[in-house]
Amino acid sequence: MHAPSTRLRPLVCELTPWRPASEASLQELARKMHGLDGGVGADLRSLIEHEPAELADHELSSLPAGYVYFAQFVAHDVSLQPVDGFDCGRPSPRTFELDLDSLYGAGPLAHPHLYDRGDPRRIALVRGAGEGVYVQFDLTRTASGLACIEDARNDQNVLVSQTHVAVARAHNALVGACERVPELTRHGPHSVFQAARLLTTWLYQWVVAADWLPRILDTALVQRLEKGVAAYATRIFGKDPARLTPEFCFAAGRFGHALVRPKYRLNAWVPPQPIVPWGEQPPHAHLMAQHALHRDWFLDLRMFLELSAAQAARVEQLRGPLIEALAVDKSDQVQRARRLKPRFTRRMALMPVPPGASSDLRLMALRSLVAGVAAGLPSGSDLAKKLDLPHEFESDQPLLVSVLQEAEQVHKGERLGEFGSRLVGDTLIGALQIDRASIAHNADFKPSSFSAQGEPFDLAELLLLGDGDPTALAAWVERCGFTAPLVRQLSAWSASTRKESRPPSV
Repeated sequence: MHAPSTRLRPLVCELTPWRPASEASLQELARKMHGLDGGVGADLRSLIEHEPAELADHELSSLPAGYVYFAQFVAHDVSLQPVDGFDCGRPSPRTFELDLDSLYGAGPLAHPHLYDRGDPRRIALVRGAGEGVYVQFDLTRTASGLACIEDARNDQNVLVSQTHVAVARAHNALVGACERVPELTRHGPHSVFQAARLLTTWLYQWVVAADWLPRILDTALVQRLEKGVAAYATRIFGKDPARLTPEFCFAAGRFGHALVRPKYRLNAWVPPQPIVPWGEQPPHAHLMAQHALHRDWFLDLRMFLELSAAQAARVEQLRGPLIEALAVDKSDQVQRARRLKPRFTRRMALMPVPPGASSDLRLMALRSLVAGVAAGLPSGSDLAKKLDLPHEFESDQPLLVSVLQEAEQVHKGERLGEFGSRLVGDTLIGALQIDRASIAHNADFKPSSFSAQGEPFDLAELLLLGDGDPTALAAWVERCGFTAPLVRQLSAWSASTRKESRPPSV
């Protein structure tokens, strides 16, 4: 029998775990969260087929859909908790830090399968089968289609998989940039790799703290975050250092499931594809991954993020203009996330289940609810009272439901309320604060746009870096003042192998 991981420690140990009245009542709650109203069996097909491919305007938030899958990528980076019988208690090399260990693993020497055989400073990727505007990149894969990556969850669907690819491409482009900056090549044989990894990680951390979290946290917490990552007070941990908690892993950190749409359009040439298949569909009839990327499939960022004029010009140069068909219905070409509420799309009631697992676990909501019960999570109301946090949701209900209900009631589903924001924001900002090599301890790290001087560095910038010219990127690195903090960190790693400032494994 699987033993619970000892990495996780609850925020409050003495609270009574929330328990459903019965297994049937938990299943009924999960069906309600998917809008199935008790429908199972033959009724499920009818309900799924009648779910609109594009959601009504009143059900959509202002959040671009690209941030939903970046959030999934972030959650995977800070948490890896095996929940099956194959975990034999082996220590995990993964850390509770926003250090991209889900991308880099333990480095080129320990995990060579993650890196390019010809140049192990670069992460291994393959160029897809597309041509012209269809040129795209994919993860390297085994003969059976499994991705050669550190965290298999990053290949659950094409959208998070392509986010992983884009960050890997950013690293590879920055290798080319760093080897053109003399000061970054003088700190040992691995200094270019270390500098590129560190810079990619800092830019990623910046996007988390300065772009993504401000879009989803309660406005009061955003105002506090604007004073700086180092000054942000992580209230939920009290006097203890931040840590990974079951409340985050099995409840609050899963808020993004409510943002998922039933279908997405990857680019102007591919019709909308369902996020989850119905039964045994061919691999390219849906967005579940774990197989080679289809030749026409790539993420056109114009359909997933709000781009500046300079960013849009870069994408148009790479991909060509959007076809006129997109403007026929005069809709916004950027696909928006669903509003936060205790409702998941019906499509996510069709999740594949492992061999031998209950067919009821095809409901994504039930998976999360069962995980919360198994972890002994308290109700949302009990936890909020114990943490002395204001809350506006019903008592005696699962923690995840409370987080989503608060977002719906306080902010009409546009962002998390204060309770949910503390559980998510305090955890992620806390992960930055305990990492002595993070941007929380580098006050002079303030990136600006590579696309256009004077514009902010945001998620689109990070995902576009992989297409940057190495010489132009090197000039940008020096123009932004990245060289000095990188050299300081490389020098510290060369002089010491202290645990609190350990270098990336090579």
